[in-house]
Amino acid sequence: MGGRSTLAWLGFLVFGGVLAFFYYGHFSKQRPHTVLFLYASGLAYHDVVHGLFLQTVKKHADSDLTTRIFAVPDATNKLSAATICERVLNTPTDCIVVVGKTLAQILVNLAKKRGVHTPIVLLGADRPVELGLVDSLDHPGGTVTGVFTAFPDESQQAALLYAACPQVKSVLIPIYVVADSDQAVASRAQVLKGYLESKGVSVTLAQLDTFTEAVRRVEGLLPGYDIIMTLENDGLNDSQIVGFAKLAYKYQNGLFAGVLEAISEGALFAYAVEPRYAVEAAFDLMKQIVYQHVHPSKLPIVRHTSSREFIINQKRATELGLTIDVNAVIEKINADPVLECVRGRVRVV
Repeated sequence: MGGRSTLAWLGFLVFGGVLAFFYYGHFSKQRPHTVLFLYASGLAYHDVVHGLFLQTVKKHADSDLTTRIFAVPDATNKLSAATICERVLNTPTDCIVVVGKTLAQILVNLAKKRGVHTPIVLLGADRPVELGLVDSLDHPGGTVTGVFTAFPDESQQAALLYAACPQVKSVLIPIYVVADSDQAVASRAQVLKGYLESKGVSVTLAQLDTFTEAVRRVEGLLPGYDIIMTLENDGLNDSQIVGFAKLAYKYQNGLFAGVLEAISEGALFAYAVEPRYAVEAAFDLMKQIVYQHVHPSKLPIVRHTSSREFIINQKRATELGLTIDVNAVIEKINADPVLECVRGRVRVV
């Protein structure tokens, strides 16, 4: 009797073990995954990246992946942004994707302070080592990895302007100094100034220290200039770009913007990052973390150096009485080593 009882118990345990194996083996594979996406709504680059990321998830991710969106209405409001970042860190997830330098700093610093070890993928936070977000580009360390687009040779935008519009005589470059504490934008502007002046072009750098007065201040300087040029990541927002586009129409100037979206506002030229390249790279990092269980410290930071496009607005050129020979511009680009990264990335609208 005791032997039968023992055999029965052994049989029960074996049967239960087999059931547990199949149950957990099956359902662990089917466990739904979640990724949190944090961005600043209302900023052109963030909004575009947000849309592209959702499209990429829908197109390429497995059906068991859920994306939760956390939008920061005003990234300049550090207290509000920190509150939302706290909420993100308190939400169970497999991975967090965060857009931009400001939100990345807030999120990563809070995660370190709270001892949160959730994997974080940075999207568009340039100079992550200098910002203290990772240990190095090749060996990030910690729980953070990501992708960013390195700044081009500072003279590229000036070289593109001169290649497309060699008749230019005067250029105004506004610099929002409040957002340029490390003088990075001012330094790039000086390089542009030097390049254009070597071609006989007069260049004025206009320092803007009041955000709300940026457009009005530029209007007081603009008459008499051929081109107003804004730079990538110069701290100016969409409302300023729209305001500069309106001024360009009013005073018959050409606007050469550092954001692609400015073309729809009437900019003559734009040279800036095409976000889809960075989004695809961030998505790939996220998939390796979520599905392949690769630790972020083992994933080197992805650096893009050739993800920009040069856009020419032919309609605006016609309105300004300019004749732009696109084929000639492409030939100049192909022959100029400074513009190597722009080859094959010229678009006419």
